[in-house]
Amino acid sequence: MIAKLPFLDTTDSDNGYWGTAYSDEVLLDYMIEVANHFCPSVDPDCFEKVIGEDGKERDGKRTPQFLPSAHPNVFGNRLGEGKIDGFREEEYLNDQTLQKMLSNFGLDKDKFWYLCLYVKDYTLDKTNGIEAENTPREDIENVLETMLDNITFTFPFRPSKEVEDILNDEKYHPYYVDDDEEKGWKKQVVPEEFAAARTQYYEEKKNWKPEYHKLMSLPKEDLTQDTISTILKYLLESNNHLNETWYFEKKPNMSLRFGTGHSLEVTNPTAVLALAYALNLAKEDLSKINSLDTGAIDFNNKVSLGDSYKLFQFHKMLIWFLKDKKSLGIPNVSTNKSFLISKMVYYTGLSDKMEYKEDYILNSKGKYVSNTLLKDAIKKVNVKRLNKMSNNIYWQ
Repeated sequence: MIAKLPFLDTTDSDNGYWGTAYSDEVLLDYMIEVANHFCPSVDPDCFEKVIGEDGKERDGKRTPQFLPSAHPNVFGNRLGEGKIDGFREEEYLNDQTLQKMLSNFGLDKDKFWYLCLYVKDYTLDKTNGIEAENTPREDIENVLETMLDNITFTFPFRPSKEVEDILNDEKYHPYYVDDDEEKGWKKQVVPEEFAAARTQYYEEKKNWKPEYHKLMSLPKEDLTQDTISTILKYLLESNNHLNETWYFEKKPNMSLRFGTGHSLEVTNPTAVLALAYALNLAKEDLSKINSLDTGAIDFNNKVSLGDSYKLFQFHKMLIWFLKDKKSLGIPNVSTNKSFLISKMVYYTGLSDKMEYKEDYILNSKGKYVSNTLLKDAIKKVNVKRLNKMSNNIYWQ
């Protein structure tokens, strides 16, 4: 059996719902470690102590101080009051594959159980909470991202290296010789190598088929602000559609509607491209304006996110806890940490699908393959949207 977490008295002012009664509870060691990392308490009114010229101590710069999380008390209260359900404790203990994995990572089965229950409870609270409105900066970034996502381009034609080398080498260039000295006529001589290279150049250009790329599908490490600006500037300077250097797959139609009833539409592709260029250049200056990060929260705007969001948050917190846990080298024991988390998806009741706890599952072709249900599900998450969610119960 799992060691029972005591139900502590949290009725006094010091150990109330947001107090510290459970902060030293040994069974919550793992849970406290994760809560302190993801959800520390914050004292926003901490001031740096400075000594004035008069030798007296006074408050200086205000620097928020991070304190131990209050979540252990919240979790302990909720568990003791029976508000956390979905337990499959006996199945958890009887899963020998899972228990061997825990032993191989040097983990205590009781502490890990309480950690997973907390993460499940926090996850359900966060994904069924309050969704904050976009900040002005997010709105601006969404406009820019949408424009960039719809720009497709190709680099201009370039001949083969062999042809290019000859055409660029001065020793092969045409030259003039005197044809009639009395009349001052000159005759152009075209070296055979140059003539052949020019013929090959036009043949290659005739057979060239441009390869189009989505701007934002380039390697992420290449998509810096400066790189994007450079590409956009290049596209603007080569905006003759006959050169086939860039295009929008569908004609853009940007609309702005104002409260006065007036509206503005931008449909010229070059204008949209120029606006994207201007916004991208402005990002650095806009980053210095703190007011753009202030958004509103409508406490009546309750949102329930889908299962993939729940799985993502559950995996995110547990994989952080497991990231530094090393295998003790027990033979024939899996060290797949995501699979360990997948099993806990089922045992904590985050999902009732038994497939999450299976080592192997049937694929679409009827063959047994390694279980990747959790990994596949969390790929579909819009992380930005998840980060905009605020909790109802676990407020930090």
